[in-house]
Amino acid sequence: MFGISRGAYIVRSVAGLINNCGIIIQNPANTALIDQAYSLYRNPHPIHHPSSPEMVDFRSRVSHAVRTPIKFMGIFDTVGSRGIPRLNYDTGTGFEWPEFYDNVVSTVVEKVYHALAIHDRFWIFEPCLASRDPRHTALANLRISQKWFPGCHYDLARQEFQFFREGGSWLEAISFPILNLFSKTVTPNHKLADMVLIWMLKGIRAEGGGDIIGSNTNGPVPLIPIQTAIDNTIQRLINQSPTGTGDMYADIVSYLPGGRFFSPLVNWLGRLDETPYAILFKPVERMIPDHGMNSIAGAPIWNQVYDYDAPDTSLPGHPILRAIADIDVGRYPSRTLEKFVAYMNGVGRPWRG
Repeated sequence: MFGISRGAYIVRSVAGLINNCGIIIQNPANTALIDQAYSLYRNPHPIHHPSSPEMVDFRSRVSHAVRTPIKFMGIFDTVGSRGIPRLNYDTGTGFEWPEFYDNVVSTVVEKVYHALAIHDRFWIFEPCLASRDPRHTALANLRISQKWFPGCHYDLARQEFQFFREGGSWLEAISFPILNLFSKTVTPNHKLADMVLIWMLKGIRAEGGGDIIGSNTNGPVPLIPIQTAIDNTIQRLINQSPTGTGDMYADIVSYLPGGRFFSPLVNWLGRLDETPYAILFKPVERMIPDHGMNSIAGAPIWNQVYDYDAPDTSLPGHPILRAIADIDVGRYPSRTLEKFVAYMNGVGRPWRG
């Protein structure tokens, strides 16, 4: 299973659904049962908790008997313990927040690889770390590899976009395409995206993964050997990848629909009264948490951090990512890594990984 951003939230939710209800045995007569399983997962009543006797009995009767049906979960920058808020125009209820039943990765998932963005500063994109219930950390087949990489959320996701989607509700479909004509386009740093992709591909290879499904609109879908995919991505990172917009959050208003027109006015109003402006638009730096004094790869919280100031000996020529990906303070002003390093140095523990 793989997911990026909101897709990472969806993947983790699907895993939670499987943890609660299992994988329902297919039967043309049980469509309503599948719908009920989704309702059971979303319902917070204790009787529907995954470990309740009722849910254990439910899974034993109607689901496939597979202890760990998800062998690999590769996720990129899961944002928010409740996902990303969605504005519901149709019901008038305002922002709706989807939720996990809980924030730990269940035992139905064996291996988790989670890449997180060091430099993102958008307050809505609070990272939701992958962790295990401490009761399950001794199980050798359950492992989390969680690593912080340089870049913003959209860099790791390789997203080129204008800030609001064109579609969804009728109001979005009418207004956003027009307003987006007067806003800036965010482009990702492809070198940072490639660095994360290489790490993920190597993780797939390490866990026994095989060929990668390619794309072809004019014929059979090709299968690409995973080592070929890794080698091609490395060569693209070294030779071709453009470095994109950088951190756009200090000028976020100009990237919103109609931002080219509205940003001077909004910035002027922000100088008159800083509080409303700060609530809506002020960048908020992320924090890399302490992974604990005795952490191992199977610990409940496990963080590795990529050192982009050091030569990367896994790449040809041992380049320094800060240099080749244009990670300077003007383009990426976040001090998240600097503060984390100061903390780890203060407590006398290593931080690189």
